[in-house]
Amino acid sequence: MYDRPFNIYNDTLTRTGHSLNDTNTMNRLVTKCLTLLIALAIIQPVWAESVVHRGNRGDPDTLDPHKTANGWEATIALELFTGLTTFGPAGQVLPGLAERWDVSDDGLTYTWHLREGLTWSDGEAFTAADFAYSFRRLFDPVTASPFASLLYLIKGSQDVNRGVVPPEALGVRVEDDLTFVMTLEHPAPYLPQILIHRGLPVPRHVVETAGPRWARPGTLVGNGPFMLKEWVPQTQVRLEPNPLFFDAHKVSLDALYFHPAENLGTAIDRFRAGEIDAVPFVPRDRLAWIHENMPEALRVHPSLGIEYLVFNVNRPPFDDPRVRQALSMSIRRQVLVESFLKGGEIDAYSVVHPEVMGTLGRYRPPLLQGSSSDRLGRAKQLLADAGYDDHNPLKVQLRYNNQDIVAATMDVVARMWSRLPVEADLIVSDNPTLYADTRSGNFEVARAAWYPEMVDPSTYLYLLKSTSGPMNQSGYNNLDFDALLNEADREIDPDKRLALFRQAEALIGEEQPIAPLFYYAFRMLVSPRVQGWEDHNRNVHPGRFLSVRKD
Repeated sequence: MYDRPFNIYNDTLTRTGHSLNDTNTMNRLVTKCLTLLIALAIIQPVWAESVVHRGNRGDPDTLDPHKTANGWEATIALELFTGLTTFGPAGQVLPGLAERWDVSDDGLTYTWHLREGLTWSDGEAFTAADFAYSFRRLFDPVTASPFASLLYLIKGSQDVNRGVVPPEALGVRVEDDLTFVMTLEHPAPYLPQILIHRGLPVPRHVVETAGPRWARPGTLVGNGPFMLKEWVPQTQVRLEPNPLFFDAHKVSLDALYFHPAENLGTAIDRFRAGEIDAVPFVPRDRLAWIHENMPEALRVHPSLGIEYLVFNVNRPPFDDPRVRQALSMSIRRQVLVESFLKGGEIDAYSVVHPEVMGTLGRYRPPLLQGSSSDRLGRAKQLLADAGYDDHNPLKVQLRYNNQDIVAATMDVVARMWSRLPVEADLIVSDNPTLYADTRSGNFEVARAAWYPEMVDPSTYLYLLKSTSGPMNQSGYNNLDFDALLNEADREIDPDKRLALFRQAEALIGEEQPIAPLFYYAFRMLVSPRVQGWEDHNRNVHPGRFLSVRKD
């Protein structure tokens, strides 16, 4: 960096006949060099300002895109890997590695045409065969992908995932290096949406050489806009631009950091100190102060995500619908969102967000209707019928993750339950432990959240389908419910399809394997220096579209 200035001075000395042995000349040269170094030191922070530090909801357990199980891991993986499609700055679907695609008349065959000249971040050529390998690996039972069932719409995928047939039987094939063909079990117009998150490729030449720990600094090879440079658990993940990304010339940042921000109070303090540029959520007790003192940084907008309680229906007494119904009925959702959260959330009575149900809109099952006192009376009777009263109270273990706002919300729910013959034991844990427990069935009742994989009712109801594996945390298994979803998958008429989803909503609304609480509103802090951050209901903000304002 500093060679050029010294060469200039050497050239000048030569042209003017001066020598470095000349004391005056030497002093002048030293003075100029010191001035230049000071100037460069002043300029250096300006160069370093093309860096964004993001608070993330948790610390990643893995960055293998076939094994990520939560949003904070997927957020990072989307920077390291790019699939056939990708997100635009406002959450729209854009061509990714596929510059275009064709869909057969029956909606069952997708032909993807890849961009020319694609490579992995280590320079290895990227071809359609990489997608074939990646999808087969995703469904291979050895991989144990927690979300494989999300893509059971690909022909043969469920049988592959269960080990009934080999991965080669999956409905994907390579026509040539730039043409990849995918066959589906049923029409899925939302396929380009879900492939953004769940169709990410992995490098066979690295995975099979480096083994299970291939997705680590020094070995991880991706194809996204950024590369993994550093990963310090509980501290930060540092990414730097991938010069071989197909759209690399449009990436403005010099680096992108992700910092775990489970303690939101600490994250806000770090934001105020200029240490991080984005806080993923603003707690209720800080909102008024931020409105008054930091309005330029506050971002509030609707979300398609939902917070809910999941009941382990395979563990007594939560295998009894009356117990689940009573606990859900006693929750005063409107009070929760209007008097406690007060941040734009919407009270939820169904897992499906009303915005994705078209003209059918919002659904509220009969058992959650009526006044608060009416519901409370019916809930007490249900518990009495199930054998619980003041002399024999229902004991509930409620697990949740250790974020400030989550803890406060679960405390409110427990106090609402206290109006019943219920004794709630609140158990807090870190995010990875909570998710591991709920996926393995090691819980009674747990707080959970879901952000849709695509804007479609099926992505919500999927959470309760018997074939959804560990993503069906409740263990709910209802053949009638599954049949309704399967029929909706095959239905082409959009109105009839929505009607089937509404029937499915009504069924789980009666049985309450989960108790919806509220639909989220995003409340974030984003530094005004960060440019290109667009508010939308998917709340995805790819680093390739971000830049930093140079004041």
